[in-house]
Amino acid sequence: MSSPKISVVMTVFNGEPYLNEAIDSILGQSFDDFEFIIVDNASTDRSREIINSYKDPRIVFIANDRNLGQSKALNIGIRSARGEFIARMDADDISFPRRLEKQYAYLQKNDPVAVVGSWYLEIDEKGKMIREFRLPTDPWEIKAYLMGSSALSYHCIPHPIVLMRKKALFDVSLFNEKYIAQDFDLWLRLSRKYLLANLDEVLFKYRINSLSQSARLKCAFRDDCKDIIEENIKYFWPEIKEEELAALARMLQFLPQESAGAGNNIYPVFERFLDKVFSNYKEYPQARKAVRAMKAYYIPNLFFTNKRLALLHFLRLISGQPGFLLKKKMYAKVYKAIQNERRREAKVAAK
Repeated sequence: MSSPKISVVMTVFNGEPYLNEAIDSILGQSFDDFEFIIVDNASTDRSREIINSYKDPRIVFIANDRNLGQSKALNIGIRSARGEFIARMDADDISFPRRLEKQYAYLQKNDPVAVVGSWYLEIDEKGKMIREFRLPTDPWEIKAYLMGSSALSYHCIPHPIVLMRKKALFDVSLFNEKYIAQDFDLWLRLSRKYLLANLDEVLFKYRINSLSQSARLKCAFRDDCKDIIEENIKYFWPEIKEEELAALARMLQFLPQESAGAGNNIYPVFERFLDKVFSNYKEYPQARKAVRAMKAYYIPNLFFTNKRLALLHFLRLISGQPGFLLKKKMYAKVYKAIQNERRREAKVAAK
């Protein structure tokens, strides 16, 4: 039997409420040369019964006898995959009918790109649309955001929506199983060797679900992002001092510095880090543009510790490249959401 072109990998843990809709959206794809690997992580609801009710020969069901966590479950599915490409899918999301067809066509025409996502609709638990996300599409711009390891870069590539080259995944040793934020870590490691892109078309519905892993384990997820950012900093700058590492990691997470002294010193550290990261990519206009945007987003955090320094850096930035401020900021909503979350947590802590 010949191998399918694509292996769709979906993990499930107690996914009963939305599982039928998620499975049907994959089985109804216009591109049908795929296998659908569903890894159940010891669900205690009707998830296994729902999966077993499907008789489609493309479904490959793997039932774990205990919950191994999503990262390990994903690696189990990928290691068993026969396809040249790996598509991700979550058990509470919905793929549009031509999603796989369009992503496969893109990767066929763009050999340097290892991962392709798309724009998507964010929906609530009842399926009502919340907003449309239009992500960056240029591979060099995305590479710059990822290699710069900003907290914003996590939103560059939407994990459940991607189609990936299996060879590239094995080249970076698959998902790191110690992380809940396994996709953020994977994107950073892939960005050092490959390009990643998004299609400028909505091909997916991403559900905001209070029972999802990222929602249930928010604090652990945030701690993972901190560790991943620090690891990425040390990858490009292994000799960085510990106090500079801690301050830079705070800046890349949109956190204010812990003292005015750290606020005075962090921006030159930040610029040295970006110089090290992008020393081999200065000829790419999209990468340079992304670096300018990153600087613009980080500078406001200096206001918490050094308002004058923040103003000086911001004026220098806009005087050197005023045109970029006229462009719609792609991550404005994300940045606002991060800041709102910080303020909410501060109010809770103060009570």
